[in-house]
Amino acid sequence: MVRAWVALAVLLAPALPAGAQQLPLRVPPHIQERRLEHRVPPEYPEAARRARIEGAVRLAVLIGEDGQVRQVRRLSGHPLLAVAAMDAVKRWRYRPATWRGAPVPVVTTVEVRFPRPLQERDLRKRVRAAGAIFSVAYW
Repeated sequence: MVRAWVALAVLLAPALPAGAQQLPLRVPPHIQERRLEHRVPPEYPEAARRARIEGAVRLAVLIGEDGQVRQVRRLSGHPLLAVAAMDAVKRWRYRPATWRGAPVPVVTTVEVRFPRPLQERDLRKRVRAAGAIFSVAYW
């Protein structure tokens, strides 16, 4: 019954007059992620790598009617990682969202993860451990 009322309200809602500015729709991240067509991976900042900074950066993103990212704002995350995340997200492209057949702007959140960078010393430990397992398993 609630769905019927919502559908009726959507159908009877007045259309915007010509030239009126369309307010962006708020779309959940898991829905908007499906519309992502081109993702540019962020570059790990060298200063953050040396400081062994890791974590996730949450961003508020405004996507225009054409699917291009118009604005990006940091919600949480380390500032060193946020700059790299914002630069990457600005180059992402989405399939345009539509409402009643017309393209509309969208506001959503995006989370960009920066895993702990592997250091050369960590890599050597993993190789040695793998070699020890290999030698035990086959000798």
